[in-house]
Amino acid sequence: MIAIANEQIGKSKLCKFEPAFHSYPVKHFLISVTVIVLLSTFGGYFLSRLILNGTNIFSRQRTEALLVIQQSLDDAEITLGRQTQEWKDMLLRIKNKERFANHQKAFINDSADVQYALLQAKTTMQNINWDTKEIDQLIIEHKTLLSRYILAQSILKPKKMQSANEVDSQVIGVDRNLQKHLATAKANVEFQIKNQVNGALSVIGNRDLLAGVLGISLWFMALIGFGFAYFGVYGFRG
Repeated sequence: MIAIANEQIGKSKLCKFEPAFHSYPVKHFLISVTVIVLLSTFGGYFLSRLILNGTNIFSRQRTEALLVIQQSLDDAEITLGRQTQEWKDMLLRIKNKERFANHQKAFINDSADVQYALLQAKTTMQNINWDTKEIDQLIIEHKTLLSRYILAQSILKPKKMQSANEVDSQVIGVDRNLQKHLATAKANVEFQIKNQVNGALSVIGNRDLLAGVLGISLWFMALIGFGFAYFGVYGFRG
């Protein structure tokens, strides 16, 4: 009798508990949905920022590298022009030993600076895995040009002004091809910089769209998960 009474009491308590267990206030449900929406929105935003920050870092590094290459080619082009002028000034000062030596030294220094600028451009290209065939060709062309200058200078006779004219006639215009190829290389780099900047602007423009898509996706995923959890615990109510 006692066991039967206890069983009836237990059933009575369970019956009282079940309605309370199944009652889930609408207010709590709306609060849960609101939290999901907020978390999904902020989650999408910060996830998109994380993705875009990684993209922006790579884009910025590549753009900076391209600017270094451009500056190096500018330096090479300007210094090559100065090297050519020092050569002409050196020949014009053939009868003045001191001034001739000064221009000769400046010519050699400018030659070294051109090589340094081209090598700096090549190193930067290698850092971004860019093809260096074009810059390699420029380096070879400049070394060949320097060899022709040195060969011509070897027949120079300091005491004869006519000798200077003969030497200059052997190398006149030999730097034009190199100047032309340098200009082409610079144009290629400038084109790459323009594309890089346009690409970066496009990425920035799509940031809000990406954040929205990610936010909506996370919202639906969270809502579906919440729905499964809710009906799994509380069951379907007619």
